[in-house]
Amino acid sequence: MIGGVRRPNDHAVIELETLFAENGGVGGGIEWARTTLAAEGMDAKRRPLRAVRRLRRTERRLSIIAARYLVDAVAGRHPGEQGPRSPVLR
Repeated sequence: MIGGVRRPNDHAVIELETLFAENGGVGGGIEWARTTLAAEGMDAKRRPLRAVRRLRRTERRLSIIAARYLVDAVAGRHPGEQGPRSPVLR
């Protein structure tokens, strides 16, 4: 396979490094997301879907994957961290 397999988080990091290159890459993107959501009075932990929508409306070049990565980071979760798996899937 050419190029190997990339996880969605890898795509998000590459995108954020490009979009926020002047502001410090991923760290700058997380800070931008934090201030953007705070200005709107949004809580990324309680309303993650609305937070993703707000970030994408504010920065149109942001993909869903990268926006979700930012929302997870702002909410205090490790981006890409999976929740508990269903016992059916084990």
